[in-house]
Amino acid sequence: MTWWDLVALTAVFFGTSIVSSVMRGGVVPAAPDSPASAVSEFTTRSNWNALVQQGALLAVAITYICVRRVKLARWTMRPTLKGTVLGIGLFAGCGLLFDAVYTLRGRITGSGGVAAVVGEPPEGVGADPFLLVYSMFNGFYEEFFFLAICLSLPVKWHRWAVAYSFLVRTSFHTYQGVFNALLIGVVFGAVFYAVARRWPPQRIYPFVVAHALGDILGIGLIDLIVAMP
Repeated sequence: MTWWDLVALTAVFFGTSIVSSVMRGGVVPAAPDSPASAVSEFTTRSNWNALVQQGALLAVAITYICVRRVKLARWTMRPTLKGTVLGIGLFAGCGLLFDAVYTLRGRITGSGGVAAVVGEPPEGVGADPFLLVYSMFNGFYEEFFFLAICLSLPVKWHRWAVAYSFLVRTSFHTYQGVFNALLIGVVFGAVFYAVARRWPPQRIYPFVVAHALGDILGIGLIDLIVAMP
Protein backbone atom coordinates (compact mmCIF):
# COMPACT_ATOMS: atom_id res chain seq x y z
CA MET A 1 0.00 0.00 0.00
CA THR A 2 1.34 3.41 -0.98
CA TRP A 3 0.00 6.92 -0.45
CA TRP A 4 -0.93 7.04 -4.13
CA ASP A 5 -3.03 3.90 -3.64
CA LEU A 6 -4.71 5.40 -0.58
CA VAL A 7 -5.56 8.63 -2.39
CA ALA A 8 -6.91 6.69 -5.38
CA LEU A 9 -9.06 4.48 -3.12
CA THR A 10 -10.29 7.57 -1.26
CA ALA A 11 -11.48 8.99 -4.57
CA VAL A 12 -13.29 5.72 -5.34
CA PHE A 13 -14.90 5.32 -1.92
CA PHE A 14 -15.79 8.92 -1.10
CA GLY A 15 -14.98 11.24 -4.00
CA THR A 16 -18.56 12.05 -4.98
CA SER A 17 -19.72 12.09 -1.34
CA ILE A 18 -17.04 14.60 -0.39
CA VAL A 19 -17.89 16.95 -3.25
CA SER A 20 -21.64 16.68 -2.57
CA SER A 21 -21.22 17.14 1.20
CA VAL A 22 -18.94 20.16 0.86
CA MET A 23 -21.39 21.80 -1.55
CA ARG A 24 -24.42 21.09 0.65
CA GLY A 25 -22.61 22.14 3.81
CA GLY A 26 -21.97 25.59 2.41
CA VAL A 27 -18.19 25.18 2.62
CA VAL A 28 -18.21 26.26 -1.03
CA PRO A 29 -21.09 28.11 -2.72
CA ALA A 30 -23.90 25.80 -3.78
CA ALA A 31 -25.71 25.98 -7.09
CA PRO A 32 -28.92 28.09 -7.07
CA ASP A 33 -31.12 25.01 -7.44
CA SER A 34 -29.43 23.09 -4.59
CA PRO A 35 -29.37 25.30 -1.47
CA ALA A 36 -26.79 24.43 1.17
CA SER A 37 -29.50 24.29 3.81
CA ALA A 38 -31.31 21.42 2.10
CA VAL A 39 -31.40 18.20 4.12
CA SER A 40 -31.72 14.81 2.47
CA GLU A 41 -34.70 12.65 3.31
CA PHE A 42 -33.58 9.09 4.00
CA THR A 43 -36.26 6.83 2.54
CA THR A 44 -36.29 3.17 1.55
CA ARG A 45 -35.73 4.20 -2.04
CA SER A 46 -32.80 6.48 -1.22
CA ASN A 47 -31.26 3.74 0.93
CA TRP A 48 -31.60 1.24 -1.93
CA ASN A 49 -30.00 3.71 -4.31
CA ALA A 50 -27.16 4.35 -1.87
CA LEU A 51 -26.63 0.61 -1.35
CA VAL A 52 -26.41 -0.01 -5.09
CA GLN A 53 -24.04 2.92 -5.56
CA GLN A 54 -21.79 1.96 -2.67
CA GLY A 55 -21.83 -1.68 -3.76
CA ALA A 56 -20.63 -0.65 -7.22
CA LEU A 57 -17.92 1.59 -5.76
CA LEU A 58 -16.80 -1.19 -3.43
CA ALA A 59 -16.51 -3.52 -6.44
CA VAL A 60 -14.38 -0.91 -8.23
CA ALA A 61 -12.18 -0.55 -5.14
CA ILE A 62 -11.72 -4.32 -4.83
CA THR A 63 -10.83 -4.51 -8.52
CA TYR A 64 -8.25 -1.75 -8.02
CA ILE A 65 -6.78 -3.57 -5.01
CA CYS A 66 -6.52 -6.82 -6.97
CA VAL A 67 -5.08 -5.26 -10.14
CA ARG A 68 -2.55 -3.21 -8.19
CA ARG A 69 -1.89 -6.14 -5.86
CA VAL A 70 -2.28 -3.87 -2.88
CA LYS A 71 -1.44 -5.71 0.31
CA LEU A 72 -3.96 -4.95 3.03
CA ALA A 73 -3.39 -5.37 6.74
CA ARG A 74 -5.13 -8.33 8.35
CA TRP A 75 -8.79 -7.66 9.04
CA THR A 76 -11.93 -9.63 9.81
CA MET A 77 -15.66 -8.94 9.91
CA ARG A 78 -16.49 -12.11 11.89
CA PRO A 79 -19.44 -11.42 14.25
CA THR A 80 -18.93 -12.38 17.88
CA LEU A 81 -20.94 -11.80 21.05
CA LYS A 82 -18.03 -9.89 22.57
CA GLY A 83 -17.76 -7.78 19.44
CA THR A 84 -21.50 -7.03 19.52
CA VAL A 85 -21.33 -5.96 23.18
CA LEU A 86 -18.30 -3.79 22.44
CA GLY A 87 -20.11 -2.23 19.48
CA ILE A 88 -23.15 -1.38 21.62
CA GLY A 89 -20.90 0.01 24.34
CA LEU A 90 -18.98 2.06 21.81
CA PHE A 91 -22.24 3.47 20.44
CA ALA A 92 -23.43 4.36 23.96
CA GLY A 93 -20.08 5.92 24.86
CA CYS A 94 -20.04 8.05 21.72
CA GLY A 95 -23.64 9.05 22.43
CA LEU A 96 -22.75 10.27 25.91
CA LEU A 97 -19.72 12.08 24.52
CA PHE A 98 -21.93 13.74 21.90
CA ASP A 99 -24.39 14.91 24.56
CA ALA A 100 -21.55 16.17 26.78
CA VAL A 101 -19.97 18.15 23.94
CA TYR A 102 -23.30 19.76 23.04
CA THR A 103 -24.05 20.56 26.68
CA LEU A 104 -20.64 22.23 27.03
CA ARG A 105 -21.13 24.08 23.75
CA GLY A 106 -24.54 25.29 24.95
CA ARG A 107 -23.06 26.66 28.17
CA ILE A 108 -20.33 28.48 26.27
CA THR A 109 -22.52 29.91 23.51
CA GLY A 110 -25.75 30.25 25.51
CA SER A 111 -27.65 28.25 22.91
CA GLY A 112 -29.09 25.85 25.46
CA GLY A 113 -27.01 22.92 24.25
CA VAL A 114 -29.63 21.78 21.78
CA ALA A 115 -28.11 19.04 19.63
CA ALA A 116 -28.29 19.24 15.88
CA VAL A 117 -30.31 16.87 13.74
CA VAL A 118 -27.41 14.41 13.58
CA GLY A 119 -27.95 13.52 17.24
CA GLU A 120 -31.68 12.93 17.05
CA PRO A 121 -33.32 9.56 16.40
CA PRO A 122 -34.71 9.49 12.85
CA GLU A 123 -38.48 9.61 12.55
CA GLY A 124 -40.11 6.25 12.01
CA VAL A 125 -37.26 4.16 13.42
CA GLY A 126 -38.23 0.51 13.13
CA ALA A 127 -40.70 1.13 10.31
CA ASP A 128 -38.20 0.21 7.60
CA PRO A 129 -36.39 -3.13 8.08
CA PHE A 130 -34.17 -2.33 5.12
CA LEU A 131 -32.66 0.53 7.13
CA LEU A 132 -30.89 -2.10 9.26
CA VAL A 133 -29.48 -3.81 6.16
CA TYR A 134 -28.23 -0.58 4.64
CA SER A 135 -26.86 0.75 7.94
CA MET A 136 -24.77 -2.39 8.47
CA PHE A 137 -23.47 -2.22 4.91
CA ASN A 138 -22.72 1.50 5.21
CA GLY A 139 -20.95 0.88 8.51
CA PHE A 140 -18.80 -1.80 6.89
CA TYR A 141 -18.14 0.35 3.83
CA GLU A 142 -16.79 3.24 5.88
CA GLU A 143 -15.00 1.40 8.70
CA PHE A 144 -13.35 -1.02 6.25
CA PHE A 145 -11.77 2.02 4.61
CA PHE A 146 -10.74 3.78 7.83
CA LEU A 147 -9.63 0.82 9.96
CA ALA A 148 -8.38 -1.62 7.33
CA ILE A 149 -7.32 0.29 4.22
CA CYS A 150 -5.89 3.43 5.87
CA LEU A 151 -3.94 1.35 8.39
CA SER A 152 -2.45 -0.78 5.61
CA LEU A 153 0.18 1.89 5.00
CA PRO A 154 3.64 1.09 6.41
CA VAL A 155 3.81 1.49 10.20
CA LYS A 156 6.04 4.55 9.91
CA TRP A 157 3.14 6.37 8.23
CA HIS A 158 0.39 5.30 10.64
CA ARG A 159 0.15 8.62 12.48
CA TRP A 160 -0.24 10.46 9.21
CA ALA A 161 -2.70 7.84 7.98
CA VAL A 162 -4.84 8.35 11.09
CA ALA A 163 -4.79 12.14 10.62
CA TYR A 164 -5.69 11.61 6.96
CA SER A 165 -8.60 9.37 7.97
CA PHE A 166 -9.89 12.13 10.29
CA LEU A 167 -9.78 14.59 7.40
CA VAL A 168 -11.64 12.27 5.04
CA ARG A 169 -14.25 11.29 7.65
CA THR A 170 -14.85 14.97 8.40
CA SER A 171 -15.06 16.05 4.76
CA PHE A 172 -18.05 13.93 3.77
CA HIS A 173 -20.01 14.88 6.90
CA THR A 174 -19.84 18.65 6.31
CA TYR A 175 -23.43 18.58 5.03
CA GLN A 176 -24.40 18.22 8.71
CA GLY A 177 -22.55 21.43 9.55
CA VAL A 178 -18.86 22.01 10.17
CA PHE A 179 -19.15 21.57 13.95
CA ASN A 180 -20.89 18.20 13.62
CA ALA A 181 -18.49 17.16 10.87
CA LEU A 182 -15.50 17.84 13.12
CA LEU A 183 -17.19 16.08 16.02
CA ILE A 184 -17.83 12.97 13.92
CA GLY A 185 -14.63 13.05 11.91
CA VAL A 186 -12.06 14.00 14.53
CA VAL A 187 -13.52 13.21 17.95
CA PHE A 188 -15.41 10.03 17.11
CA GLY A 189 -12.70 9.04 14.63
CA ALA A 190 -10.14 9.34 17.43
CA VAL A 191 -12.31 7.27 19.78
CA PHE A 192 -12.71 4.52 17.17
CA TYR A 193 -8.97 4.49 16.49
CA ALA A 194 -8.07 4.43 20.20
CA VAL A 195 -10.38 1.46 20.81
CA ALA A 196 -9.17 -0.28 17.64
CA ARG A 197 -5.57 -0.13 18.89
CA ARG A 198 -6.58 -2.08 22.00
CA TRP A 199 -8.70 -4.59 20.08
CA PRO A 200 -7.18 -7.55 18.16
CA PRO A 201 -5.74 -6.22 14.86
CA GLN A 202 -8.29 -4.94 12.36
CA ARG A 203 -11.35 -6.69 13.80
CA ILE A 204 -13.78 -4.16 12.42
CA TYR A 205 -17.08 -5.82 13.37
CA PRO A 206 -17.61 -3.88 16.67
CA PHE A 207 -17.05 -0.58 14.88
CA VAL A 208 -19.49 -1.54 12.14
CA VAL A 209 -22.11 -2.30 14.81
CA ALA A 210 -21.53 1.04 16.56
CA HIS A 211 -21.62 2.89 13.24
CA ALA A 212 -24.83 1.14 12.15
CA LEU A 213 -26.56 1.92 15.46
CA GLY A 214 -25.63 5.58 15.02
CA ASP A 215 -27.12 5.57 11.52
CA ILE A 216 -30.33 3.92 12.73
CA LEU A 217 -30.89 5.60 16.08
CA GLY A 218 -28.99 8.87 15.83
CA ILE A 219 -25.89 9.65 17.87
CA GLY A 220 -27.31 11.47 20.90
CA LEU A 221 -28.02 9.00 23.71
CA ILE A 222 -30.26 11.36 25.71
CA ASP A 223 -32.41 12.09 22.65
CA LEU A 224 -32.76 8.34 22.09
CA ILE A 225 -33.84 7.69 25.69
CA VAL A 226 -36.33 10.58 25.62
CA ALA A 227 -37.80 9.29 22.34
CA MET A 228 -38.48 5.84 23.82
CA PRO A 229 -42.18 5.14 24.53
